[in-house]
Amino acid sequence: MAEEIVVVGGGISGVCFAHYCAVNGYKVKLYEKHRPGGCLDSKSIDRNYFFELGGHTLTYKYKTLLEMLAYYDATAQLIKIPDLKFETYRNGRFQSLFKNMGFGSLFWSLPKAMGSSKTGKTIRTYYSSILGKKNYARLFHYLFRAILCQDPDEFPAELLFKKRKANKQYPRKFALKKGVQQLVDIVLQNPNIQSYHETPVTRISGEQGKYELWFGNQLLTVASAVCFACPSATAAKLLHTLHPETAQKLATLSTAKIDTLLVHVKDKECIADRHKSILCLDQSFYAAIYHHVEGEKYWVFHFDGNKHTTIEKVRIIARIFGTDAHNIQPISERQSELPRLTLAGYKVVREVEKQLTNPGIYLATNYMEGLAIEDCCVRAKKEALRFVNGM
Repeated sequence: MAEEIVVVGGGISGVCFAHYCAVNGYKVKLYEKHRPGGCLDSKSIDRNYFFELGGHTLTYKYKTLLEMLAYYDATAQLIKIPDLKFETYRNGRFQSLFKNMGFGSLFWSLPKAMGSSKTGKTIRTYYSSILGKKNYARLFHYLFRAILCQDPDEFPAELLFKKRKANKQYPRKFALKKGVQQLVDIVLQNPNIQSYHETPVTRISGEQGKYELWFGNQLLTVASAVCFACPSATAAKLLHTLHPETAQKLATLSTAKIDTLLVHVKDKECIADRHKSILCLDQSFYAAIYHHVEGEKYWVFHFDGNKHTTIEKVRIIARIFGTDAHNIQPISERQSELPRLTLAGYKVVREVEKQLTNPGIYLATNYMEGLAIEDCCVRAKKEALRFVNGM
């Protein structure tokens, strides 16, 4: 008998899609190439404190995410976290954030923000006009680069900083007691969801209403509907015979790779004055998130992917702090992949959405609505309800 719904991809999008199908009474099978969580990656050194090597921003404006946690009676797992404090780094010098801002330019540009629409504009075009071109080039380009972990200049402005209503019964910013990845673990306990990790779907055959999912020569399952919650290149490959026009469009989308390295700095003298996260204003790295744990200082560094070996990254970090490389202790490392969207790419995404109107194929991914965790949840819920309603 065909499964009601199968999800390809076990990141936040796939897990959220599975949740909304499961709570509406459907059986869900979820297949993940690696481990559930995708771009969520919580690491601990003593099981009491968790470092986030992947997505980490959760706020009281994340309605869909909080709705899921409330369903599982898991809001008691929320822990309040403080706002991050940043200093900047450029070419060997640390400075305060505001040292790099021209307030005169900001004063004359800000009135342009009144009634200014983000639609159809890039981040560079929109924010240069309201913050000043010099302010954008000297500071905000790098700030947005750190947020997106990629060059932000051609990224669609409307996908950043969406308006959301706050739910003030929750902390303004929060994590979970066992890290952000705990969200995935909580949802996957739903008895209507069967999760298979390290089980990639390599091929899908069949036709509408009866899709066969394969791992090599092994038939994994037969499904009446499939949700693609995986990178665009993977979705394009799997949709090649099922929906060739959609597959062709998805294949044109590109991605950005991010290398993340958690380090402990053993030279306490060289970091005596360092007690903030770091926004990089040159090409050394994107940003480094500061952690102070039981008297020791750690940073989670985010680098442009595939540019440096681990040894080279350690040397860069040592140079930044003015110490020897042997004083930089790597704790954990990972590589992530995110959509690299441009206005042209976002137009392709909207065309894809118009094509997928027939029931049976669903897209719950971070390149449809935006990169924020809540954007993934919003898209996943929308697609799940489209399935539930037979659309």
